[in-house]
Amino acid sequence: MRLISENSDDILDIYLTSNMSNHDFIYGSSDLNLLFVVKDATSPKSFLEETRKELSNLWLTSLLVDIKNLAVLKESELKTPLIRSSMLYRFGKAEVIWTSILGSDSFTFTLKEQDHHNIQYHCLRRVQKMLLSPRRDLMLNRHWIRSFGKSMYLSFTALSQYNLIEGKLDTKWHQLCSRIIRFPIFAQDKYRQFKILSLKKLDFKRPKLTPRKVDNSAYNDDLVHFCETLLEFPIVEDVILKPALIQLDYDEMKGKVFVDVLLGQKNHDFQFDNLHHLQNGIDSFLKSLDDSHPRYLFRFSTYGFLKIKCEQVLFDYPLEYFYRVRLGLSLQGFKYNFTPDARQIDKASIQYILQEFMRFRSLKQENFLIGSKFIKSLNIIYRYQLLLSYSKGHEFAVSHSFRSIMEELTPQLSHMRPDTIVEAESWVVIKAQMLYLLKRVRDELAKKNPSLKNLQF
Repeated sequence: MRLISENSDDILDIYLTSNMSNHDFIYGSSDLNLLFVVKDATSPKSFLEETRKELSNLWLTSLLVDIKNLAVLKESELKTPLIRSSMLYRFGKAEVIWTSILGSDSFTFTLKEQDHHNIQYHCLRRVQKMLLSPRRDLMLNRHWIRSFGKSMYLSFTALSQYNLIEGKLDTKWHQLCSRIIRFPIFAQDKYRQFKILSLKKLDFKRPKLTPRKVDNSAYNDDLVHFCETLLEFPIVEDVILKPALIQLDYDEMKGKVFVDVLLGQKNHDFQFDNLHHLQNGIDSFLKSLDDSHPRYLFRFSTYGFLKIKCEQVLFDYPLEYFYRVRLGLSLQGFKYNFTPDARQIDKASIQYILQEFMRFRSLKQENFLIGSKFIKSLNIIYRYQLLLSYSKGHEFAVSHSFRSIMEELTPQLSHMRPDTIVEAESWVVIKAQMLYLLKRVRDELAKKNPSLKNLQF
């Protein structure tokens, strides 16, 4: 790192943001997370490209450093708390210390309101990915089990400190967690026990539910029939269908559909076997589908997990509550009523725009969308537009019509069809549209948070 710094006129400092003293760090299995601080005149995007190439050629660095997720901030951005908050993924102490690799003073700061929101968001995201994704546990290996244990440890300890889960993390939970992180003999069996115990921590009391008429006519019959069979499992409380933002036909959901399977212990205790049967059933159903079906994305959830996400606004998209939760179809005929706080929505909006900003800087957005179908890019553009309208005080309203959205947002791309593959040439126009909307969202949010003006796309 020091050699790289000496050969660069742009680098002001390099900070190690990983917690090296934490018991869950193991050389060769853990990635070191680095933050490069560069001069304000430096282009972070170009700097990242060159630095990744240089680090990839060093065999030791490629083993220890998470090169794909290298972070870079300008000096002014590092000094801006709202922007700096995008670097925070875990909660330890109220005071954060990042160690300088170049030998200068460590960078120390106290966690603020936005920092805590970002940490909570990443905790929920890890739980969703590692614990609540219906994956088959047939190919367990040391790397997966250890990653699972580490993710649950970081997430649940933080959620407990924020009082977002009911009850304390008992001794048994900590012992199982420690064992699978170290991967001793019989860790695979301990993993199953730990997974079920962690799931129980999210099984809060069922909220008050308002009855609602079930009209599933807009959804594919095969999907509805399969989801109704899931309701026969004693640990399944409800199945909620949520369509993607843009649909090709308003009368029938032909775009992506999100399927939330709500789990609970009211009728039957959680057991690994019945959870495993659920996973296998979903896997078999998805394999049986042909190309005529939309893409179905199944996710497990609980009342407790849903409550945390809705009340704290810890969704990937800050307005997701209004769309997916309020308008989702419960096959049990319920309407889920939560009340997100306006301040929480503001914090979620800041977190979201910072996340999108970093995706453009690190080329994740470009790599994600070039080569994909245009409908994926349009969904993101429409998300930006809805957030812009909401931040201006307009009432949240969604138009599913592909045609009307195209006419309103991207007339210069009128030749693009939903399944058109995004090429490098068309990406230039798509990117320009995205950045134009993101800058307008930033300007609206900056009316309450002026330091966001330091966020330069």
